[in-house]
Amino acid sequence: MNFQSRRSLPNIVGKADLFGRTTDAGHMTVRYIGTRGAQAVFERSDVTVESNATTMSETPLILPNTTNTNVNGTIGGTPVSATATSTSFQYIPPRGSSQYATATQPIQIALGKGQSVNVEGRTLRVIRVSPTSVDYRIE
Repeated sequence: MNFQSRRSLPNIVGKADLFGRTTDAGHMTVRYIGTRGAQAVFERSDVTVESNATTMSETPLILPNTTNTNVNGTIGGTPVSATATSTSFQYIPPRGSSQYATATQPIQIALGKGQSVNVEGRTLRVIRVSPTSVDYRIE
């Protein structure tokens, strides 16, 4: 079993991002590692990811730049003038963020036939245990 966790990117006032963007918050894994007598042994490992990502660090900027050009002169003795406006855009990529992961010491869970444990809103139920295998169900 592998569960991925995500958390909302905080905006400038600390609330969740209006566009629903998220960042990695870590994951939790439960895996079967063997049997011990009449019990199936599972191992739970948790990894937590801390990040300084915000909507401001993960959003690019597009800055418009408007330029006016004026031309004055004469053509064949006739005075002329013109004005042209042009707009360009400067793209500034997101500055990015940093993150680090921390892992907790794995926890062993021993379950016999008919026993169960709740993991992240799911139930891991052991159906049968033999010396070389285990039957289990995730509900």
